[in-house]
Amino acid sequence: MKTTQTRPYEWGRTLLVLMTCLGILGTGFIVMRTLADMKTLPTKKNVTEKVIEVEVMEAKQDSVIPFITVLGEVKAIRKVPITAELGGKVVFKHPHLDIGGLVQKGDILVKTDTKEIELTLASDKKRLEIIKKNLELAKRAFVGVEQLYKKGRLVTEEAMERAEQAYLSLAERVVQVEHSVTTSQLEIEKSVIYAQFTGRVKSVSVEENQNVPAGQEIMTLVDDSILEIIVSLKGDEAKKILPFEKKSDISYPFWFSKLKKVNVKVYWSQDQDKDKVEEQGFLHRVVAFDDKTRTLKLAVRLEEDRHLKETDFPIVEGMFCDVIIPGKKLNKLIKIPRQAVQYNQTVYLSVGNRLKTVPVNVVWSDDNYAYISNGIEPLSLIILTRLSDPLENTKLNVTEIDSFTQHIAKDK
Repeated sequence: MKTTQTRPYEWGRTLLVLMTCLGILGTGFIVMRTLADMKTLPTKKNVTEKVIEVEVMEAKQDSVIPFITVLGEVKAIRKVPITAELGGKVVFKHPHLDIGGLVQKGDILVKTDTKEIELTLASDKKRLEIIKKNLELAKRAFVGVEQLYKKGRLVTEEAMERAEQAYLSLAERVVQVEHSVTTSQLEIEKSVIYAQFTGRVKSVSVEENQNVPAGQEIMTLVDDSILEIIVSLKGDEAKKILPFEKKSDISYPFWFSKLKKVNVKVYWSQDQDKDKVEEQGFLHRVVAFDDKTRTLKLAVRLEEDRHLKETDFPIVEGMFCDVIIPGKKLNKLIKIPRQAVQYNQTVYLSVGNRLKTVPVNVVWSDDNYAYISNGIEPLSLIILTRLSDPLENTKLNVTEIDSFTQHIAKDK
């Protein structure tokens, strides 16, 4: 029997087939494992950085003259209550004797009835004339009797005493009637009340034909040739913008001791629907400083002789007026739109197209602009767009504009 032998090339082919199969199995295993791993691992997402669209403008250095508008009450330097010195029926009342009415110095304001007093005065004057004549006769009689008595002629001492008593009695009556005449004359004078100065009527409580008791206050007259308006300012605000004299000696120990004269404008109106009346005035003096509230009271004085002007709406004591006070010029400040300043006194800047928050010191602000003393450099890009708590370093897409007015126009 012949033995069959395996050829060497057949073993090699078999081995190659086996290795190929193993390779295919290994590759499949790796692929399946990789696919399994891919299913279990989370897929990494591509994160896009948030970009905010903003409008910016360059910060510019500027100066400003601040104006403060404050409400003040008009006060008169001289205010006099007037009482009725003589009681009685009012027979005359000045035609301008109404609240706000203007009266001139020497005008008769009120006159009370003096008919009875005048009758008494006339009677007393006639009596006085008669008594004085009788007194002269009594005096002559007494002198004659006295001379005869001294010469020892037929005149008794009793007769001389009677003549003397008659003379003295008439002399006493003359004094009494003269006093009555003087009293009547004074009462007549008191019945007429004159204006002691040119002024306006602040209050009045008397009418013609009214009976007024003596001593009753019937009016208040105000000298409005010199009026002051008392206004209050915060101490730090006043110190910042108002011109005070520097402390040079002990005569002015406080920073507010002496105020420089500053021209101001005063406005008021008796009707909100009508145009306001304008007056000129000036800061006159410091009235007081309140340590508790840290407020400064100032007196604004109106120009003198203004009361002589004819106007339908005169300014009078007790009124309230708006006073516009210009401050001293503030230089080298950064002027930015007021809306760019956040509630916590910070400003958003664009630095390299990234948002940056900076604290600022606002020295002054008006309706449209804020003036910054530090925190921002000139040419810094101020973000005008309103943002709600943006993240620091947020990427910005910046549009630069030339003016705040342009930004407002776009908002509209």
